[in-house]
Amino acid sequence: MIIREETPEDIEAIHQLTQDAFGQADEAFLVDALRNSEDIALSLVAEDMGIIIGHVLLSRLQAPKKSLALAPLSVAPDHQKRGIGTKLIE
Repeated sequence: MIIREETPEDIEAIHQLTQDAFGQADEAFLVDALRNSEDIALSLVAEDMGIIIGHVLLSRLQAPKKSLALAPLSVAPDHQKRGIGTKLIE
């Protein structure tokens, strides 16, 4: 498994992964909205054998002090409970 920054080619896979991880589309649409607002500070994917199995997003917050929000954190359902989310955060 490798962890790397997302590329434009990853966007569809990230959307599907996020939807699968949460069992609904709300969080996937949140990622899309943040990407469209250009508020993403960092977007990382976990890739295994060419397949995206995890994703984490850090976005800029509108706050008095410069801050970042970590959300959402998504891991493919069949890869959960294996430390992938922890590695993405680290």
